Amino acid sequence: MSHAPGTIRTCGLCLHRAGRSCLDRPPGGPVYTFWGMIRGSRRAGTPAMGCRRVIGVIALGLALWMSAATVPATADALTLRTVAPTGGQRLAGVVTWKVGYSRRPRTVLFRVDGSTVARDTVAPFRIALNTGPYPPGLHTLAAIGLRGGQRVRTAVTVRFLDTRPPSTPRGLVVHPTDSSLTLSWLASKDNGRVAAYGLRLDGVHVGSTRALSHAFAHLACHSAHRLGVRAVDTAGNAGPIASVTAETAACPAMASPPPLRFMYSSSMDGDGGALVASYGYNLMDAGSQWAADNAPAGTRGLVWLGDYDNATCSWEKSDAEVRSVVQNSVDDPKVAGFFISDEPDPFACPDAPAQHRARTGLIHQLDPSAFVVMVVDSNSGAQTLSQIPVWSGAADYIGLDPYPCYTGQPCDYAWIDTVIQAADAAGLDYWGVIQAFRDTGNWRYPTADELAHMLGQWSASRESGMMTFAWSWDGYSLADRRDLTSILAAFNTG
Repeated sequence: MSHAPGTIRTCGLCLHRAGRSCLDRPPGGPVYTFWGMIRGSRRAGTPAMGCRRVIGVIALGLALWMSAATVPATADALTLRTVAPTGGQRLAGVVTWKVGYSRRPRTVLFRVDGSTVARDTVAPFRIALNTGPYPPGLHTLAAIGLRGGQRVRTAVTVRFLDTRPPSTPRGLVVHPTDSSLTLSWLASKDNGRVAAYGLRLDGVHVGSTRALSHAFAHLACHSAHRLGVRAVDTAGNAGPIASVTAETAACPAMASPPPLRFMYSSSMDGDGGALVASYGYNLMDAGSQWAADNAPAGTRGLVWLGDYDNATCSWEKSDAEVRSVVQNSVDDPKVAGFFISDEPDPFACPDAPAQHRARTGLIHQLDPSAFVVMVVDSNSGAQTLSQIPVWSGAADYIGLDPYPCYTGQPCDYAWIDTVIQAADAAGLDYWGVIQAFRDTGNWRYPTADELAHMLGQWSASRESGMMTFAWSWDGYSLADRRDLTSILAAFNTG
């Protein structure tokens, strides 16, 4: 651009002042000199700028002015905040996810772990979030606010709790025995992890297992039961119950009864033992030689010689008293033998086994034809099993009395088998003691099927005799349980 002498040279740019171009100066008007910007001009100490530098400075100024015109003031900037839930909150089920704002966005995107799950364009901005489909654990909830060219984000980290139950166990299979039902099943599925399987027997919860099978034991033979199983996950969610009805196997056949069959407190039958004898018992409970002599026809007496005292570790009757009783009974056909103690304690009295061997030896010395009987406590778990061997040789016959039918519980037939195995291993000549009583505390009467089961177990063992406890005990009498006496009679009479 070229101008008359004395005008401003501005690198081709026309500058304005008060709305007028500086090039439109009236004749005689002032000349505007832009020191440091006019080509070829000089001001003391100020170098002149080249045209390119001048244009760059002007362009930068224009850009800044235009930017200031388009960026909104701070008060107009879009902001977003999470109102609910709060960071660190534990969530379960369907929850409300809500965001707040200072300047309303046009759209809010709701994202879980980076994936958009909902879009909302209507205030207030909120959605109902179902946490169920997500795995339990930490998750990021992010809301994205959009308005024009603005984009803002707010996020919180929360923990989703597991409320989703496992699936129903499938593929139920039952394997029966005469005293148990073993249930197996296929594993359940869960969004987390299955921790255990709850077990139900006849509608009652009976425990849990981590395995995929369980043996429901101590059941009566030939009895039907409803078995159930349900999965429970690590969060405690229990799934639906899968159930099946199954029946235990037939009762074990009762073999021939042993040759000696004894009933506790038989003289209390109200008929001098005759009623007990009618049920096939041939060995009566006799407190003396006289009682044995008066036992019903076809029976003999097992004479009680007093017990062993576990408190004093001594006999209730002295050797002299025993000597007198046995000597008077020699050659008495109604006296079969002598009952010398019931459940002595070798742990409280370490000399008890030796004392029993000595007393048995005394009786054999006085009457070699009479046998000696004692009974060992068989209801004390490991203590029972550890003491069985120490009684070897303590008497001719060792009575074993595992009573399996406790109040409110199924009969523990397996315990009878365990005691029998221990006695066989110890080489004992033993008599099984059948539970046919109840008391006011621990034990209950067995049912007819349960009694038949016990008789079958013992008859299949090596027992050489049988004892039944008891005709009368703790105010209860077998006279009132015809269902049980009929089973005993059928067994004893073959």
